[in-house]
Parts: sequence; structure tokens; C-alpha cells
Amino acid sequence: MGCYNLKEELSINDVGEKAFQLSQMKKSGLPVPNGIVLSNSVFKSRDLSSVKHEISSFVEANLANGFMVRSSAIGEDGNDASFAGQLDSFIAENRVEDIIERVYQCWASYSAENVYQYQEAKGKKLAGMGVIVQELIEPDFAGVLFTESHLAEKTIIVEYVEGHSDKLVSGEVNPFSFTVDKTKQ
Repeated sequence: MGCYNLKEELSINDVGEKAFQLSQMKKSGLPVPNGIVLSNSVFKSRDLSSVKHEISSFVEANLANGFMVRSSAIGEDGNDASFAGQLDSFIAENRVEDIIERVYQCWASYSAENVYQYQEAKGKKLAGMGVIVQELIEPDFAGVLFTESHLAEKTIIVEYVEGHSDKLVSGEVNPFSFTVDKTKQ
């Protein structure tokens, strides 16, 4: 099939860690925005015509102001290499054609020079890509949580900005941040 709902049981090797974890959170009842995931097989074929109907049905069923098209590469968000900020995500209008264009842009980021250099530096290669399409929410704050700090062992770092996190992950702004000591949980 190649297109799955975030409510379904997903395979990390087919959709990537990010999509897998979002599906786990959604199934446990956490408030995760509705979404679908295009699998690695769709990425490998680069054929969106096979899943265009599913994308259209999702857009029609979710009358959101827009959608987020998010990378979920196979090997991204791993313990040894997070790939944080390396792959691209995009805000898409509430139109199937715009979502499809953003999926192609997301796929293109997989082959970007910065991703190649990161893989070389970390000695970890990505093994394909899933892409998440989720309802866009209007957050007060958004950010990135690093479960392992590069600054101190057993420390979580949270970086955040007002509104959407696109300016954070692109490096355009200096974020607010705080840390959590995992030993005091």
C-alpha cells in the first residue's frame, strides 16, 4: 500500500523512527495531530500517483488550515546520530497539489550535501525515508527535545521558540532552552 494512518501499527524500518514514535504516542492517547505516513517504498519508487487518493481522502477528512510535511528517514533520530536539523520539513497549504510538492521537497532533502556530510562525519547512513503529513496546529511554542545532551551526561535539553519551530531548526533564531537532569526523576 505505502500510505498508513498514524493510528495504525507501523514498522520503524518502513516509516522511520519519528513516524513510528508518533504512532505509538497517538495509540497511547496523547494529543498527536492526525496524520498519514508515506512509506519508504513510496520514497524508493518516487511514485506519488499510487498514494494520491489516500492523500486526497486525508485532506478532505481533516479540514485543517494547513499541513506539516515532515521527514522521517530510516536511521534518523537514532541513539548514535540524531540527524537533528539535517532533513527538511515544510508547511503545506490545504491543497493536495501543495502537499505533493512539499513531499518532493522533503525527499530532495535526503540527498542534500549537509545530509551527506553528516552521514560521513557520524559514520551512519540513512536507509530510506518515510514522510509524515499531519494537520497543522498553531502552537504558542514549539521546539526540539534532545534526550541525550552533548554537553552533560544524563541530561535532557529542550530548545524552543514562540510559534512554529521552523526558525529554530533552520538556525535563524537563538532559542530559549532548559535542561532536565535525568537522575532526579
